[in-house]
Amino acid sequence: MPFRFDRYFSNFDCVELLDATREPIRLKVLRKLRQRASADFAWSLSAWHWLTDDPLDIRDEVPFGLDRKQVGFFQVTEANARLFEEVKLEVEAIQPRFLHFRTPSSFTPTEGNRAAMKAFHERFLAALNVTPVWEARGVWTLDECREVAAPLGWLVASDPYADFEFPEPVAGPGYYFVNGPRGKREFSTEDMEELADFIAGHEEDVVFIFRGPDRERNAVALRRLFPEGIAEFVPWEGKAPLLDDDAEYEEYDDEEEEEEDDD
Repeated sequence: MPFRFDRYFSNFDCVELLDATREPIRLKVLRKLRQRASADFAWSLSAWHWLTDDPLDIRDEVPFGLDRKQVGFFQVTEANARLFEEVKLEVEAIQPRFLHFRTPSSFTPTEGNRAAMKAFHERFLAALNVTPVWEARGVWTLDECREVAAPLGWLVASDPYADFEFPEPVAGPGYYFVNGPRGKREFSTEDMEELADFIAGHEEDVVFIFRGPDRERNAVALRRLFPEGIAEFVPWEGKAPLLDDDAEYEEYDDEEEEEEDDD
């Protein structure tokens, strides 16, 4: 999570906080980020990975001395409840619009896992003012993911480049992420305009997240294709401009956060 958020606030509507997957982010940092962003800025907070990890694959020591067999895989256990308390504190601190969960490839589309997601939602998420987002790895198809997520009010995070053709636009809000264009390292102007066409085909709001080392440059290039919002995009004539290399931005100052310990 780079501490350069002032320029994020002026260029984007949403930022994904993937660092929270590894360990909870300091609460004072989250509060400050919320205070500095506009009221309608959307945060997507990633939930702690212990909640969805495969218990059989856990090799590291589980936080708080919890039994590794009782954490992960959306289990409704006291161990997962203890872990979720930390996530809930993060949610209270930054008030995200989305709470992002990622399941490993070993979390397969069995009836047991589907039931676990429903039970987890009812126990931990139903009362939160946040939209859960689920990114499934492995053999889940996009239709299977949406079949499970829709009744719970979850969004499915998917990569539109996962197949050879873009998927049909989801009915309702969409949530997509990309690491790079299909079969290439960098996005061309044509790639950006193809993505813009795909996004414009949705009838409701779409969250589109770029990941990887050039995520900011790519996100700015795509955003500039929508000067009037999602209803219509404006094609570039020639190469799409990216962030200026010599642009000066105010750096996020985290020094004052070191003066006090978290609550």
